[in-house]
Amino acid sequence: VCVDEVIERVLSGDRGLLPDAAAADMDEERVSQQAGRIRAFLKVQDGCDYACTFCRTTQVRGPSRSKSVAAIIDEAKRLVANGYPEVVLTGINLAQFAPPDGNLASLSEGLLRIDGLRRLRLASINPYGIDEDLVSVFPGDDRACPHFHIPLQSGDDSVLRVMARGYSREFYLSRVELIKRMIPQATFGADIIVGFPGESDAAFQNTLSLIKLVGFANLHLFRYSPRVGTIAADARDQVPEAVKRERAEQVERVYRRCQQDLLSSYIGKTVSVLLEEKTRDGWRGYTREYIDAHVHTSIAQVPGDEIAVRVTGVGEGFLLGDEK
Repeated sequence: VCVDEVIERVLSGDRGLLPDAAAADMDEERVSQQAGRIRAFLKVQDGCDYACTFCRTTQVRGPSRSKSVAAIIDEAKRLVANGYPEVVLTGINLAQFAPPDGNLASLSEGLLRIDGLRRLRLASINPYGIDEDLVSVFPGDDRACPHFHIPLQSGDDSVLRVMARGYSREFYLSRVELIKRMIPQATFGADIIVGFPGESDAAFQNTLSLIKLVGFANLHLFRYSPRVGTIAADARDQVPEAVKRERAEQVERVYRRCQQDLLSSYIGKTVSVLLEEKTRDGWRGYTREYIDAHVHTSIAQVPGDEIAVRVTGVGEGFLLGDEK
């Protein structure tokens, strides 16, 4: 990076560290083994063109770049051949996946043509990356897992604007409704930050109400913590730590009630569980909807087996069931 570019970026308001050097070609980044895992995480995108006011990703990881569809499919074939039944597509900002030879929808369709692949899952994807073309891939193939982790951060428009998230509460909910309309059995996850600078009581209540509206199956909850070099770290209207803790506790309570309601709706149903680890009383694994399941079975199994399970009850954040 030349001195003139550094000066220009500082004068335009950029803060933090610039990437050290040009990023390597993503097509050269390949994995064929991931020790100790049943799910293989396949990185298809890196970097980010957005500049959220609390985040240093753009400063550290550089601009968005994508692996080609051809390279991804080749990598996925090797992973499946090496015994991984599930592939999870990951990226720093998966919504910005934009290779020259396709998009996330066409990539997913190509991956679902791989012999031996039993599950395809998307990792975290921002709402602006979700469209009808992508969602339409999922209803037609049971291997396309109907769980969507869509980062939220806040359910209040004023906070989202200050965060520079690039979407509104209404747009976020429109993506959830699109998915529910096309995939009624879909489940959702999210990331939420409480206590962001300037978050009022009313703004926080908007976040709580959105959690209730969606009914998340999974939630990653964070109390805002300033990161040096970000715009939000220098904001004057910081929220006291005691308020952050109280808000985090409220979110946890509301989320857990919603989660238990969702889990209870599975009692009496049969779900498919991909087994991951042995437990004292049986096995633990995940459903296609990415719900933790604890399974009692008297039949010998190995990690990676996929079995039909009749749900008999719920624990704290997980399903209980018996192999059919």
